[in-house]
Amino acid sequence: MKRAADLPFDPLGDVREVEDHGLFPNLVDELRGVPVQDLIPRGLSPHHVTGIYESGGTAVIRD
Repeated sequence: MKRAADLPFDPLGDVREVEDHGLFPNLVDELRGVPVQDLIPRGLSPHHVTGIYESGGTAVIRD
């Protein structure tokens, strides 16, 4: 939500269906530097997080 003002659409109002997720830019490079704690939903209590694992694998990104 920190980037909502920088997007060319309203993520709260314009994203209603799965296809609408295509409106978002590819953030994969930015997410690599985000602290893991920032990716855990605020509504999730700490005892529900059983582990955080890193993978050395790769993902296929298709345009």
